[in-house]
Amino acid sequence: MRPFLPGVFALLLAACASEEPARERPRQEPAPRESDSGRPEGGAPPAAAGGNAAGDPGPADQAPAGLPEVVAEMEGFRISREDFLRQAVEWYGRETLEEMILRHVFERAVADSGASFTEKDLDDRVALELQVKEREVKQRYGLTLKHYVEQLGKTVEQLRTEMKANEDLRRQILLEYMLVYAYETEPKVEISHLVVRDEAKAEALRRQAADGLADFGELAKKESDDAASAPNGGRLPAFIRGMTRLGEGFEDAAFALEKPGEVSPVVKTSLGYHILRLNKKWPANPQSFENVREKVRTAQKDKMVLESFMRRLRAQYVKGLRYNAPELQPEKR
Repeated sequence: MRPFLPGVFALLLAACASEEPARERPRQEPAPRESDSGRPEGGAPPAAAGGNAAGDPGPADQAPAGLPEVVAEMEGFRISREDFLRQAVEWYGRETLEEMILRHVFERAVADSGASFTEKDLDDRVALELQVKEREVKQRYGLTLKHYVEQLGKTVEQLRTEMKANEDLRRQILLEYMLVYAYETEPKVEISHLVVRDEAKAEALRRQAADGLADFGELAKKESDDAASAPNGGRLPAFIRGMTRLGEGFEDAAFALEKPGEVSPVVKTSLGYHILRLNKKWPANPQSFENVREKVRTAQKDKMVLESFMRRLRAQYVKGLRYNAPELQPEKR
């Protein structure tokens, strides 16, 4: 299966993958043991290997992906279809299943949002990608893009055509469009925050801010461990649900604030103990995708924000997800 949405989806798949160490070579499997049903335990049912439920071999055209009963052989050694499939599931099963789930989530989200792009949108995006590629090639090889692709036996125009037909790029554009559309239409907040490692210290700082004994911005500049936001008094860009990497608890606390200047209780995340102050809050602004198309086309998209947004889409669309093969269920890190 071809990788789906490189970068964004790769990070999601990695987050859901097992923490088992990577296998450098196939390990020897013990001989399959007959179960009460008469088929080897731990292996795929015969029907899954191209046969029927009774274990009788089925027609060759029923084999998964057209695989023969013996997929490879050499002197005194052969790899059966069943052994191959069992090993493939063991090594890549979780990642493959998660990618299939993400594909389904993505298709449903696109349909619900009404997101789409025009031929001009695609042309503009490909032109931008070619400009980025031109700079990379110049920096790395000292060549123009034209001379670089000629060494690969192509022309720039052929590369442009290939990029326009690339499904991964098309899906990436749609994901970006859905994120910006959600940002333009859903409730959002702008907050300032400060975060420290010690809970008691956080509670003391919160009391100072809530009681008006200290300016929140000055507290953040002086005390916050967030080096990125502290110089700005802890101010963060406005966000909708699913845009931050700090989890639902952080977002719940932010959206629970009602009036500018209101300070939240202490919130714990993976970074430490946060105090939030509301700067501004916007209500939902429902409208069609077409009404915000121009904003969607020109807005800047951050890769980390896209990753967080895709996590939100997965949580939103996998209600009722059941893993009938528990060994393929993602392991929590």
